[in-house]
Amino acid sequence: MTARATPSSGTPSELQASPNLLRVLVSRRWWPATILILLGMAGLAQLGFWQLDRLEWRRGMNTQTMARLNAPPVAVNGDTVWEGDWHDRQATARGVFDYRNQIGIKNRFYKEEAGIHLLTPMRLEGSDLILMVDRGWIPQAWVLGDWSQYDEGEGLVEVRGLLQDADPYPSGADIGSSPDRLYHREDLELLGRTLDMEVAPMFLLAQPVEGGAPGWPRRQSKDLHLSEGNHLSYAIQWFLFSLILGVGYVLMVRKRARQSVETVQTD
Repeated sequence: MTARATPSSGTPSELQASPNLLRVLVSRRWWPATILILLGMAGLAQLGFWQLDRLEWRRGMNTQTMARLNAPPVAVNGDTVWEGDWHDRQATARGVFDYRNQIGIKNRFYKEEAGIHLLTPMRLEGSDLILMVDRGWIPQAWVLGDWSQYDEGEGLVEVRGLLQDADPYPSGADIGSSPDRLYHREDLELLGRTLDMEVAPMFLLAQPVEGGAPGWPRRQSKDLHLSEGNHLSYAIQWFLFSLILGVGYVLMVRKRARQSVETVQTD
């Protein structure tokens, strides 16, 4: 005589004409797969919540950037206290350019054409503090020429732009001085040692003069990328993946359960 399976075994003999789907999902046959599917759904949903967190972070960063842009310009001088987050803060500086010690920052592009940015020391008015000023872009073909043709006059000048954080080389990198005065990064601490000058911890990215004719070096308005990105669409995508995984699994189990019942009834 054949032994009858227990109701919790999940075998075809336990399934009635209208099987209890929840009992089937947690039955001996299906519970390992059910656990894996639940873990997969939770993981996909977590990715969705992570994208929502990224969206909130992006919105917060955009708000801070707009607040800095809309704040009154900082007048940079020798008494400036470099505290807080001033990246992308509008600023003005008055001083004298030291063209003899200017350097080039390599691998900079203007309308997809390669070149360098001229980073020029400015000795701030009434101070020995040096503020490095990114005066703009020149084409790669002109790099080996005479940079003095890009000088913007002698004497006291005033420049308006956006303050930028330094971009130091990795810790331990042996850079030293560059005989061709070309560097890959705005490493202000390195430049201070190389030039033997007291250099401010941020540099000024000079912005185009409104209504002024374009000249050389070519100044570019900074693209601040204030969009929210694709975080919301990515979050919806992950939530949909989680839902599809769960619903698809349930439909598959229900189909298998019905097929098992039909097989038993046929036998």
